[in-house]
Amino acid sequence: MTTEYEHPPWENPDFHPEWDEKHQQMIPPQMLAAMPDGTRPEDVLDLTGGYDPLPAQLRFHQSLAKFRLYGGGFGSGKSKCGCREAIYKAIQHPGSAGGIFRSRLKDLTLTTGKTFWEELTAMGINRKPFIKKWSASLQELTLWNGSTILFSGLDDEMKLRSMSLSWAYVDEGSEVNEHFYRTLLGRIRWKTPLRLWVTTNPGPSAWLRKNFVDTTKTGYDRFDAPTKENHHLDPGYIQSLYDEYPEVWVRIYLDGSWEAFEGQVFLGFTRETHELDLGFWTPEEHHLVYEGYDFGFRNPTHVTWTAWDPNGEMPMITFAEHAAKEWTVDRHVEAIHAMRAEYGIRPEQIISLGDPAGAQVQGLVGLSYFDEYGNHGIGISPSTKEPSIRAVRLGKLFEQRIKTRGYGETPRLIFARGHTQQTVRSHINYRFAVNRSTTQEDPKEQFHKEDDHGVDSEGYGVMGIPLEADEKPVRRFPMAAAKPFSTRGDNDFADDDEAPTLYGVSI
Repeated sequence: MTTEYEHPPWENPDFHPEWDEKHQQMIPPQMLAAMPDGTRPEDVLDLTGGYDPLPAQLRFHQSLAKFRLYGGGFGSGKSKCGCREAIYKAIQHPGSAGGIFRSRLKDLTLTTGKTFWEELTAMGINRKPFIKKWSASLQELTLWNGSTILFSGLDDEMKLRSMSLSWAYVDEGSEVNEHFYRTLLGRIRWKTPLRLWVTTNPGPSAWLRKNFVDTTKTGYDRFDAPTKENHHLDPGYIQSLYDEYPEVWVRIYLDGSWEAFEGQVFLGFTRETHELDLGFWTPEEHHLVYEGYDFGFRNPTHVTWTAWDPNGEMPMITFAEHAAKEWTVDRHVEAIHAMRAEYGIRPEQIISLGDPAGAQVQGLVGLSYFDEYGNHGIGISPSTKEPSIRAVRLGKLFEQRIKTRGYGETPRLIFARGHTQQTVRSHINYRFAVNRSTTQEDPKEQFHKEDDHGVDSEGYGVMGIPLEADEKPVRRFPMAAAKPFSTRGDNDFADDDEAPTLYGVSI
């Protein structure tokens, strides 16, 4: 992830020397439009009034990245930072059109909007001549320099589609669906600075994780601010939160961890513990290799390779993955055979297990996925259908620790760093679906159908691995078979991942 920073204003030769040190952290005066009466804004505005930026906030304001994420715990100044940046951008770019958003307009009005007006007041801009117009019906503010700031919820896509913006700020961004982010990106197209920034507690948003957490993409910058770094808060108060909160809340809402969130299934799964730097790891002769298949077309087909040592001297190692969408089966087969050859996997080592829905006949080709792969020499057996059973198996493997040959004490199942990124990310993001029961009954253990393909393929594969070293794996059919046994019915969808859902609940 690249990070670029602007030169601080006091290093600029045009900087006005009458500004004190407090002001030197913020906007160079030459960037400001003149007042209607011709006076200079720096003579009448306290641009840092009420704001002593934390180190992470200052780095955030200085970053030149097109897309920025400020994530942190309670009391880390997320909304304050985001609202200040909105005001600065509106002042720095006369005539620009910005927008401040949250998932629901009601929450925006009660929280983020309140913070925004408090910051305007602290800066002395909550009055004429600085405010030219405020439209309560349109929820739009016009400043003296022609810049406008719109306040809107992200629950009205048609309203979003009619916007043309210079910049956008999304508060509590982990609440926002990826679809709305993509729609919003298409609206940032009118005048400079053409920027998007997000403030939030860490959460399950797949879009934020893909673009800011699990990436090194140019133009994306992330700033983490744990609660304990806010020196404005009473240390005793901070310690009381650490003492009272459950572990997962501490990790999310105090430490600002992006590897924990409410509803997370694998709470103990972390990159530091379960992802090891093994280099280009290949299975040994005595290993059995379990291939797990999660089928899809619009959604990715995801395949994982996990090696199991029948002697129990090594951990289970998921060492490779393949994931691609909108590929025909023959393209996947070509990639799978290439992967087997690259890692030196012999046919007699391989046990292939997949989504039971792969036995269902596909309408366009008149064959099931099992039939299609079987015709290409890859025989796949149906694995366990029930997601909760697979999740329990994976959870046990992540929690158990074993002493191994050459690896010391490790979790029973580990992943090769750099070779299984999408699978690891899928496990971190895996979460329970929202319980929408109105009868106060216990929620069913349903899982959110987003970014779950790596978990599914891994689960299908490891369900075939015996948990005890003296158990023998069972082959459903010989690997030499051209086609596996094919069935119909079972009330499965033809492609389990493409069954219609709403917020993770089947509809």
